[in-house]
Amino acid sequence: QQSSYESHAAKFIELRSVSSIGVETLQSWSDRLTSPARILDIGCGSGKPLGTTLAERGHLLFGIDCSATLAKLYEQTVPKSRVECANFIKSDCFHLKFDAAIAIGVIFLLTSEQQQEMIRKIASCLASKGHVLFTAPTQVHQWKDAITGSISTSLGREQYLKIGLESGLHLVDEYQDEGGNHYYAMLKR
Repeated sequence: QQSSYESHAAKFIELRSVSSIGVETLQSWSDRLTSPARILDIGCGSGKPLGTTLAERGHLLFGIDCSATLAKLYEQTVPKSRVECANFIKSDCFHLKFDAAIAIGVIFLLTSEQQQEMIRKIASCLASKGHVLFTAPTQVHQWKDAITGSISTSLGREQYLKIGLESGLHLVDEYQDEGGNHYYAMLKR
């Protein structure tokens, strides 16, 4: 996925930076955070519109993206952020524990095994009572990613909840945004 998203970075920036899909959902979810929360933004992209939305609410953003182009743009777009160009699963996550993490539009780009590993890694990066918000369809499904053309895979709601529980995360809420994207809001025990 790393080379795939780097080679499609311009298209991603063009499409995402003009879209406000998910902003209201992110704002609703972030109401449960105490400001300033330290938030890990996984697959952070360019920072628009999600990173900037959280920064405007006074949160401290730490972005990780496997595209050097997107990581650099995030650093410029999101004030006072720290950014790493890396594969999240291999990242040291800034050697920090986070109050919250988001993974919007990224988990389903990975293989089934990588998705499980990512959810476990997210849980390990969270402080006690840390929040996580990620997107994935509720049904078991495969489709072609609109930007890269790669196959995307949803493990389905039941499996995401099971992996979350096994990782110490329990479901606290679910959202559906105006673009039809499904969000899982979980809390670390």
